[in-house]
Order: sequence, then C-alpha cells, then structure tokens
Amino acid sequence: MSVPDFLAESFGAAPLHVPGPATRFAPLAAAEDEASPALTALAHNLELDLEAPVRAAFRADWAGLPLHHGEQDLLVLQIAGQDAWRVHGRESGQPAAEPTWEAVLEEGGALYVPRGCWYSAAPRRTPSRNLTLHIENPTGADLLVWLSDKLKLHEAFAADIPRFAGPAAKSAYLVAMRHAITHAFRLPHLIERYSQRLNEKAAIRSVSGSRWSERESREGCIAFSTPRRPTIRRRDNETIFILAGGVDFLFPTEAAPLLQFLIDKAPVPVAEFYAQFEGEFDRDEISEFLSVLSGAGIVGQPLLTAAGGEDSLALRKRPMKGDPGQGGPPHDTAGWLPIEIAFDPQPAVVTEAPVKWLEFGSTPLAEPFFSQTAANLRKLPQPAREIETDIETMLRISARLPAVRPAGFIFHVSHCGSTVLSNALKLAPHAVVASEPTALARLARRYADPPSAYLKARWNDTRRTLLDSVCRLLAHYRTGETQPLVIKFASLNLMGMKTVRSCWPDTPCVVLVRNPAEVMVTALREQGWMAWKADANLASEIFGWTDLPRPLTEMSGEEYCARALGRLLGSALDTVDENCKVIDYEDLNRKRIGDIASFFGLELPGENESLDRVLAYYAKDPESRRPFQDDCRRKRRLATPAVHEAAQQWAMPAYSELRGKGFW
Repeated sequence: MSVPDFLAESFGAAPLHVPGPATRFAPLAAAEDEASPALTALAHNLELDLEAPVRAAFRADWAGLPLHHGEQDLLVLQIAGQDAWRVHGRESGQPAAEPTWEAVLEEGGALYVPRGCWYSAAPRRTPSRNLTLHIENPTGADLLVWLSDKLKLHEAFAADIPRFAGPAAKSAYLVAMRHAITHAFRLPHLIERYSQRLNEKAAIRSVSGSRWSERESREGCIAFSTPRRPTIRRRDNETIFILAGGVDFLFPTEAAPLLQFLIDKAPVPVAEFYAQFEGEFDRDEISEFLSVLSGAGIVGQPLLTAAGGEDSLALRKRPMKGDPGQGGPPHDTAGWLPIEIAFDPQPAVVTEAPVKWLEFGSTPLAEPFFSQTAANLRKLPQPAREIETDIETMLRISARLPAVRPAGFIFHVSHCGSTVLSNALKLAPHAVVASEPTALARLARRYADPPSAYLKARWNDTRRTLLDSVCRLLAHYRTGETQPLVIKFASLNLMGMKTVRSCWPDTPCVVLVRNPAEVMVTALREQGWMAWKADANLASEIFGWTDLPRPLTEMSGEEYCARALGRLLGSALDTVDENCKVIDYEDLNRKRIGDIASFFGLELPGENESLDRVLAYYAKDPESRRPFQDDCRRKRRLATPAVHEAAQQWAMPAYSELRGKGFW
C-alpha cells in the first residue's frame, strides 16, 4: 500500500491489516532492543512520512496484550510467530463486548490500529516477536494549547477578568473572548500553520554514525538527520532558509539547487551529489555546504546500507505524497476546488506554496469567469467554507482520482470572443467549463528559467504534475465521476501553451485571435499588460524579452502593448499543429461554435434558444443584462495612427502568419 493510500483510507480512521512475505522484516530480526540502528532508522523514516514523533518498542517472546484503550496510533510489524488481534470499537467508555474487527498477524505482516480503539492481542504461534511503533499524532487538545499561547496577546484575553463587575460587564467580557476564539477558528490556514510549526520545531536527533567529511565519506551516502524533511523558504530576494529544530539556517539563493537536490533525493551517494553539480559549483563550495549542514546536525550518513548501495530500511527515499494511489476517489474532496496557489516569484527555487480551497459543492461554474463563481459563493448568507493546505495535500488527494484527458483547451489573445465561446460550451450537458481559474493561470504563465539545470528540470516536472492535479480536481468536483473538462486559459497563458500541450498532446485546442489594432484599443485602456510596463523585470519575465532595444519606460504605450501582443501571437505560432485550430474573432459565429463543440467531443442542445441567450448579451456580464454589440467598427475608428503603426510593426506579422498556418 502506498503512503497516499494509507493516509487517505486508514490513518486515524480504521484498522488495517497488510499481509506480506515472511522475510519482509528480516533486517529487523537481529535487533536486540529499541536502540539498535535498524529500529532507530525505521522510526526516523516513519517520522519523515507521518510527520509525527514515533516511539519504537521491540518485543521478544511476546505474551500478548490484555484488552485496553489505545492512547496513540499503533503500528505493529510481525517479525516471527503468529498473533491474533481483536479491536472492540472506539467507544470512550466501555468497549464493545464482541470485537468489531479482527485479524491474524503472520510473519511479514503489518497491522495498524488508530488511536482511541480498544484492542487486545494473543500469540497463536510461538515464539512471537514483533515491533510496535507508537505514533504520537497531535490532537485537538494540542492545537488548543498552541492557539491559547497565540491568543494571549489578543486584547480580549489580555484584559483582567471582571470578577467584581456586574452582569453586563461579565457578559461583554465573555462575548469578546468568544468572538476572538471564533475568529481564530475561522482562519483557513489555522491547521496548516499549526502543522508547519510542529514540523519546524521538531527536535533534531542524530541518526548518523559520524559527522560528514569529504575524506571520510567519499564512498558513503548523505542522509537527513532531521525528523522532518526540510522545506526551502524565502527570507528575501537574496536569501533562502530552512527551519529545523526551531532554528533558521540561512543560505544564499544560489544554494537552492544543492538544498533541493538533497531534499528530493536523500539518502544519496556522496559521489552522485558531487557529480550532479560538477561545473555548476566548485568542489570546495559543495564541501563547505555539506560541512555546514553536518555541523548543524541536519545531515549525516545513514546507519544502514544494504549491499549494492540500496538502503533497506534505514532512511529510505520517501514516496512522494502525490504518487498515484490504488484506492478509490477521496470522499472528503468532493465539491472542493483549489482557487489559488500562492507561488513564490521564483517557484523553481521555492516550490512550496499555500493552496487556498473553496467548497463549491455541486455548484456549476455558470458565471463567465471562475473567479466570479467563487466570489458569489463567498457572498451567500452562509458563505462557502474555505481552507488552506500545502501543495502536497493537493497532490495526495488528486492522485487518488482517475487521470483526466481534458476535452479541450481555449487559448486567446484577449478581447477576441473567448468568453462567449466558453459561455456557449457550458450549455453542453455534464461539461465542466472552467474559465481562467486562477490556479491554472498561475501554473501556465511564463517564469524565468533558473540558472540551475536541476531546478529547471524539476520545476518543469513539478508544473506538469500540478497542472494534472488541478485538472483532475476540476473534472471530478461536482459528482465524483469524471466529467468532460474544458479549460479557457488567461491570455498570458499563451506564453505557457507549449507546456500545457506537452501534458496532453492529444487534447484538441483552439486559439482565438483578433486584428491586433482592435485588441490594442481595449488593452491600452486597461491595467492588464499595461500595468507591467513600469516593472521591466516582471514584464520581461512574462513575455520572455531578452534583447529589447531600449528600456520599457522609454517606450510609448502603443509600442509596449504591440510588442506584448506580438509575443503572445508568436508563442501560439510555435505550438499550432493539426490538433490546434485558429479562429479569428470575425469568424466566430453560431456555426463555428458548434464546430468547436464537436471538435472537443461535446454536444450542444439541439434547440437554439439557449445559445441565442448566450450570444445576445455581453459575454463578461455575469448578470446577462448588457446586450451584445459588435464593436469592430468602433474599435477601428478609435485606433489611432500610433496604434496602427505599432500593431503593423510588432504584432501583425505573427497574426497574419498564425491565420495562415492553422486557420480553420
């Protein structure tokens, strides 16, 4: 069973019996007590996976357990013999008379019993030898203790208790405290921040045989000694840090590839680590980096290494929490969607990011934009619930959903009919049409390449995994069953179109374009692209500019806008093929919309009234009150000579070539 399956199906919820071959735990057979290297390493490995303290107890010639109440989660590994286990429910008072669950644990078998269960065990074949691992999961009481410490600074809790006041003052005092507590528990990030703090303050305990040194460790491995796998965070533009044992360890941003490689790969052979960064770092720089980590007790050498360099039980490489599971869809994910992933400005350097979720339930994405549906849910008399998690949580739960091949993608240059198209496709039965969801817009935008080849490759893989994760969640959120999914990306996502299409090369897509001068008339009046003219670094990163003839601040608005539009069109030009059609705004009519629906494998209603309503109103009006008016002539009239000249020079060549290459 994979880690995602175990965490989703059984951890903290239900007993689990996993049989295995009799030799499964052979490396543990020679262990004499809890201090043996094998057991110490195994407990450390479990702490990495479960993010909670683990206490090991080795039992030889075991005589069994009388019926008792488990105060902690229990994991049992059967080394020899055979034991019968009985679970008598999770009642807080007396246990059930008859067992509610039972299993016979053979050699090589593993057993998990969640905290709060009544259970007993008796040997069936002796001698019985097993290893019990007690998992100290944090509880709600622990959360309250942490929160109470935070609330001490709140005005309501810092005030004196009005012991001698009248009823009004005492009532007001309690109301103020209740409001403060209620507000704290409404914070979407409460659980995530508490979990993060627990991990960061977990005490470092050495599992190394010796401190690291290049001379002594050339044939060895580098492994983490921390009870939690560190996470890279940002201090400022030049500094990153990891937090272990409650202490910040600062590094220059340039050290990010070294840190991330260890976080991903450890335990890793020393020779492989040096070879990975040969030519990128001096050998002395790598040695100094490892010496700093070793001196702080963060890394060391694993105690156990099997023949051939493959570690057996000690500090094994942890399966990613996003690895595909084998079970069914997670029950507690239905109706929830990620609405934002707050990436670092350099996500290849600092990949960890908070994920904000909103409970959509079965609400369809009926509004013109995903963000409008989310805003409406937040405005309800009973606002939709929100929560914040880390990225690994999103990967873990989405990995248990069936893989998705989206029905179609819509890319566009802005103000070219993409919204009316997505509104029309929402008429297709059972289709989920997500119009510019923020999470996907962030993932599909262009980011500057990091200087490290490892970080670049890692970010490309991570981004594809995250794109897949969000699409799985979108395709299943309403019913739990896979529904046809159409994504309309933001206009800037044309710069990431190649990445998106590399994930699903067989998914049909369309690119909507429009005469550049007409697009510019509206773009010049909006924030959008124009807002980045004052931020040359961000604009250059998003549009991939490296050789501009002069600073953006010296360009006219028309030139800047036309150059940006030309880059979007040029990016689309690089990815158009037989499975990608180009549609011009002036050709987007009822028949063409029907053709696109068929191209995506969707079937629009046979009656025309629904489509007529979509086409009759301004596409971006969520209330459908503003009648549609064709603005082509008006925009041509408003386009100044400067607009036409800039469009002709920097945008029109790519526009004309795009129409000729993939025009439908």
